[in-house]
Amino acid sequence: MKVIRLVLASLVLGSGPALAWGPIGHAAVGVLGVEQTGEPARQQLATLLGSLEPEVIAEACNWPDWYRDEGGGEATAPLHYVNIRPKAKDYSRRRDCKDGQCLPEALLRYADQLGDRKASKEDRSQAFDYVCHFVGDLHQPLHVGHADDQGGNLVRIRYHNVDGDLHDFWDTDLIERHVNNWQDLVRLLRARSSAPPPDSWQPADVEDWTNETYTVMKYFAYPPRPQIDADFERKSWDVVLQQLDTAAARLAGMLDALLGGESEDGKR
Repeated sequence: MKVIRLVLASLVLGSGPALAWGPIGHAAVGVLGVEQTGEPARQQLATLLGSLEPEVIAEACNWPDWYRDEGGGEATAPLHYVNIRPKAKDYSRRRDCKDGQCLPEALLRYADQLGDRKASKEDRSQAFDYVCHFVGDLHQPLHVGHADDQGGNLVRIRYHNVDGDLHDFWDTDLIERHVNNWQDLVRLLRARSSAPPPDSWQPADVEDWTNETYTVMKYFAYPPRPQIDADFERKSWDVVLQQLDTAAARLAGMLDALLGGESEDGKR
């Protein structure tokens, strides 16, 4: 499986279909998140992944989208988002994810797998791919949305004289308007005042992150009119940078919590 992922890296990170946060955003979250991770967890990641080269991290964190769209993993599609009942105050697993097949619950399952010392190296390596990817997805405003407009996919907009949909605006269009590649985005985010990794991570934090993104979605994700103007573009770009920065810091906190206490032989 890892060999297949590496062979297809150029497809995932090159020109391809629009993906959640786009390959650029997911790569930036992964590279920056691993950079902020403590040395004990980094050592374990190097063992699991074979390398901590930025290109390896970038490919790994994009692999779940390739698998969903081109690798036969269509059944994983519901794991990349969560639909919350309209007018609900916040996320409820019992109401919004009864079968556990949604983004917050999938993130928790793969976090368990990544931290499971009895799991195989391959399973834990794949779990990292999903943890990295799903942390990114969970901070994309329209991946915590509503079913009636399919997370903005049914909302038509016009952006720089091109017709499209609101979901793609947040996933890829806005990022690609401002940077050329994930390396540029990483440099841009590094230059900002980065959010510090949390002191500790607990599974309950995932629900808090879901509700936080839900609030961002409600107040910032939808333009006042279909034509995207300069003011909405500027505010949206600020939101994107903040969400990506926060996602990277929180990924680092998760990795430290899940892997930071392991010794080199994989024991705690």
